[in-house]
Amino acid sequence: MAPAPTASQHDAVAADRTDAGPNHTGPNGALFAVMAGHGAALLSSPFSPQTLVWDVRLAQMDERAEAVAYVTAVAQQRAMAEAYLRSLAAHPTPARTPAATAVVRAPAPVLRNPLASLRQCESGGNYGDNTGNGYYGAYQFNVGTWRALGFGGLPSQASPSEQDQAAQELQARRGWSQWPSCARRLGL
Repeated sequence: MAPAPTASQHDAVAADRTDAGPNHTGPNGALFAVMAGHGAALLSSPFSPQTLVWDVRLAQMDERAEAVAYVTAVAQQRAMAEAYLRSLAAHPTPARTPAATAVVRAPAPVLRNPLASLRQCESGGNYGDNTGNGYYGAYQFNVGTWRALGFGGLPSQASPSEQDQAAQELQARRGWSQWPSCARRLGL
């Protein structure tokens, strides 16, 4: 047997009722009945008060879990930032004087084999490098450049000699600018 409706439920049911018929189904599927001049009473409902309470509690628990996850992520990022700042403080940079602000660059190292140095810089010399970033092989070719050079498949699946040949052709056509970071680092 369903528990008797409370006064607030009775008021809500009476407010929701749109007709005075003896059997009216309200917006929530609740069945209403008119009782001898005393207004409407809730006879049955798909949502018991206990179900509604549990729904609210579950929603609150979900919100708390999301808040805890967010706070945890913020705390982890803050800890990483503080660790980084501590590492900077542990290795202070020398104070700059006006005379020391001029940029003095050391001469670029003389490379016996610039492609070997480039290969080492780009992928650690790994011809099969495929990290999922859209660049493949020892020279980190993208697929479009690789195909424009006349090669098929993925660069990381090609033989070392094919990758070396492709790098030589690309360097001859477009220079070292195709590998900007490593070319600058190596002085190419």
